[in-house]
Amino acid sequence: MSSVVLIFFGGAFGAVARYLMARWVDEQTNATLPLGTLAVNILGCFLIGWLHGMGAYVAGKLELFLSVGFIGAFTTFSTLSYETLRLLEEGSFAEAFWNPVLSVLLGLFFVALGDAVGRFHP
Repeated sequence: MSSVVLIFFGGAFGAVARYLMARWVDEQTNATLPLGTLAVNILGCFLIGWLHGMGAYVAGKLELFLSVGFIGAFTTFSTLSYETLRLLEEGSFAEAFWNPVLSVLLGLFFVALGDAVGRFHP
């Protein structure tokens, strides 16, 4: 099976899992804070760390299906966190600092910009 097909199916399962888990957590907690998204992001971080910690035990096409496909669609926050950990391990401390800071700040800015553009109706 081609890598793209594996990533496609992993992504489909991950996206559905994210939706179901976030909705379930939000329904259970009824909190103002989006705890469903927080739970998904934390679980995704654990899963991508565990998967990469397994190293040779999970490699090749299975890793593509799980890491890039399922976990990638489940949460991209896990990828941001994993890449930041790798930067720390490589001794790239400035990059490890700026990676999440820029991602959050620029992400927030562009969400606000996109929202403003979307609301503009000439």
